[in-house]
Amino acid sequence: MELLPVFRFVAIFAVSAAVSLMVASVMRRVALRFRVLATPGGHRRHENGTPLLGGVGLFTVLMLVCVFAADVQEARSIYLFAGITSFFFFMGVGDDFYSLRGFIKLLFQIPAAGLFVWLNLNDSLNPDDTMVVWALCVFWILMVTNGINFIDGFDGLCSGIAFLISVCLAAIVISWNHAASPFLPILIGFAGAILGFLKINMHPARMFLGDSGSLLLGCALSTASLLILRYCPAPVSSGIESMILCFMIPIADCVLTVLRRIRLRRPLFDSDWGHIHHRLMETGLEYTSLVRILWSVQVVFCGLAWFAATASIAFRHVGIVAGVMFAMTLYGSLLFRERRHARYS
Repeated sequence: MELLPVFRFVAIFAVSAAVSLMVASVMRRVALRFRVLATPGGHRRHENGTPLLGGVGLFTVLMLVCVFAADVQEARSIYLFAGITSFFFFMGVGDDFYSLRGFIKLLFQIPAAGLFVWLNLNDSLNPDDTMVVWALCVFWILMVTNGINFIDGFDGLCSGIAFLISVCLAAIVISWNHAASPFLPILIGFAGAILGFLKINMHPARMFLGDSGSLLLGCALSTASLLILRYCPAPVSSGIESMILCFMIPIADCVLTVLRRIRLRRPLFDSDWGHIHHRLMETGLEYTSLVRILWSVQVVFCGLAWFAATASIAFRHVGIVAGVMFAMTLYGSLLFRERRHARYS
């Protein structure tokens, strides 16, 4: 990559971080003024009411970068990307104000994701494969979006993981020799925006993402991952494997949460304390140490994702095998810690 584009991307990243932090600081005062707060109690363990609407700064930067990066050849994809992320963001804002039920949010998410996938992929697929691929892509958006929403439980956890995923996706686009893609500055700008927000989201958090932020993060990253798959050199399976590895933590938490609630015959949309980060805390891990551990795990998965996306054909599947073995080892370690803690507590 030439030096001038590097300076351009650094500038986009820095400006995005600064704008995100400034907007978030303003919205923090607005949330305090209008009492849009996450109050302690229920599944929340923080001590004081904390402002929500943390997604406003992220949304502002994302829309500005989409306008800045608008490309004639990919204008349709960018407009659709901006449209669906806007929809999920405003749905999250509604939840921050009115605490919408999970089932209601899912009812809105399904047609929005379906329309996005249909408008983006309908012209590029074999008619015999259209419905299968459409269903898988919609499922991917819903699973990743709600998985990222699920891990928004501790200060800085969701934001930090989303930042690493955004950086990983940008690195994969570059490794696929598509540095001129308009989605590269979008991903870099979004990563900068998340990092700027992290300054006031780290423990002890002065502001939470709220659903406006977590749904925006999940929707933006899940749809961007689908859109950049078009840049993947054959076979496309290596790109799919890299995306699964990149999103392994939110995917695992979403799948385990659904299976647990089905097994316990609990409503799928009720909050509980069975998420991965909650279970780790119950084993005695310190709050900040737990977040750093999960960040470190995400770094490993991002590295494996990049390897799977860039390795030669003979070694591409090594990344996904290593990722699955790593995930199984981590889950086994979690079960071991839980049983030992229960035995000696």
